[in-house]
Amino acid sequence: MRSIRLGAPARLIRLAVMALMLCACASGSDVRRNEDGSISIQCSGGYHDWSGCRNRATRACGSAGFEIVSQVSDEGSSSVGTRDWSAEGSVVERTMVVRCKPPL
Repeated sequence: MRSIRLGAPARLIRLAVMALMLCACASGSDVRRNEDGSISIQCSGGYHDWSGCRNRATRACGSAGFEIVSQVSDEGSSSVGTRDWSAEGSVVERTMVVRCKPPL
């Protein structure tokens, strides 16, 4: 079987298409870049923690890391929201806003 060698322009186009596909995967509807440079992350679910948001922030910001600007939830507690995450069929809405740290 003989392989076909692509010329430089075809390789660049192929790389550009692959890069766009990767960006599309990383910037799904649950991760959005804001005008001020921060990133809003939706991580709703029936679980009782923010780990989904932190994982998405780590993927979005890479090894430089991030700082949390805000966390908003409709989870039931004395200080935040009214929904009970443990109720059957309950989905807690969570939004975390982060700012990526500059690379070292």
